[in-house]
Amino acid sequence: MFSNLSWELLLMIFYYFDSPSLEINSLCQCDKTLYKRLNPYLYQLADRSPPRVDYHRSDFRLRAVGGYPLKWGCQKGVPGTVYKALIYGATIEYTTEGAPKIFGWAVENGRDEVLNILIKRQDVTPWRGHTNIVKLLLKTYDVEVDQNGRQGKTPLLWASLLGHQHILEILVRTGNVRVDFMDPDGWTPLLWAAGNGHNGIVDILLKFGASLHPKERVFVQSPLSLAATYGHDMVVRRLLEAREVKANVMDSCGRTPFLSAAINGHEAVVKTFIEFGLVDVNAGDSVDGRTALSWAAENGHDAVIKVILQCGSVNVNAKDFEDRTPLSWAAAMGHLNVVTALLTAAGVAVDGEDIYGRTPIARAKREGWDRVAQVLEKHEHLVIE
Repeated sequence: MFSNLSWELLLMIFYYFDSPSLEINSLCQCDKTLYKRLNPYLYQLADRSPPRVDYHRSDFRLRAVGGYPLKWGCQKGVPGTVYKALIYGATIEYTTEGAPKIFGWAVENGRDEVLNILIKRQDVTPWRGHTNIVKLLLKTYDVEVDQNGRQGKTPLLWASLLGHQHILEILVRTGNVRVDFMDPDGWTPLLWAAGNGHNGIVDILLKFGASLHPKERVFVQSPLSLAATYGHDMVVRRLLEAREVKANVMDSCGRTPFLSAAINGHEAVVKTFIEFGLVDVNAGDSVDGRTALSWAAENGHDAVIKVILQCGSVNVNAKDFEDRTPLSWAAAMGHLNVVTALLTAAGVAVDGEDIYGRTPIARAKREGWDRVAQVLEKHEHLVIE
């Protein structure tokens, strides 16, 4: 009778038994048809947790929290059981002991075949952050610490990307890793660490000779540019302290790191650049000729505007390739706070025309920013068009 039912329905029936796993195991041993249908389920079973049907999966695969066969296979060193448990859906995260302990059993008991199966799994390799596993592998086995893995990344790249500082330090101290190795997209460990704000990792990589400007890179931003773009002030500081840093190198959009920080409204980073004195606050990008003040004005970053205006050398009326000033951009976008801040600067011109013959007030009126237009009209230096 049971053999004529689908395996999904059988599992739902056995769910109501006192010991569903025992009942299924018994049937698997006495009926070949049921064995083929239900045996995979046994490899998913936990030692204590009841099964549940995941109705969101199209195949109604029955998942169990735990992974008891996987645990047993690792303890006893039975690669076939470990392999089947993983194939049929058991994962390291679902085991009650967690990845480090399971790895520990395989390593400490000399289960080479089991270990080889485990280290090929994407959910148990070093980029998961299991420091103890990495130590065990390096201590006990002759492993290749710099091998290309998932997505063409080495363990060092994964540690840099995900912020696993302790693991990264272990890896670099082996002396067998390439600190400037690029993944298929041209990202080096330092690029990943800088872009994700991992200050401690940036510091370690620099100490071990990571290049601030890797040659023949595919990616178009430097570590400093990435850190500035995403507002990682501590990373920016660390990079600016390096002797070989080139603070004004432009990315593929023709922008310097300082410009990227201003564009994205990172006040602290903008302050840091000005503090180090390595940038020209009046330098424009190579595409539109726009300064940091211009970009911040368009994007409404009034805090950044105030920081830049404190520089005595700033040109508040700097024009881009369309002869538009920061005030023109702020007025056109309706940023009243920015307009107000710019009007406090000495010598600001409110009547300057761009190549289209439009003044800031004309821009504000054209876009319907009446309040901005009123503020500009009240300014004493206004020249009505």
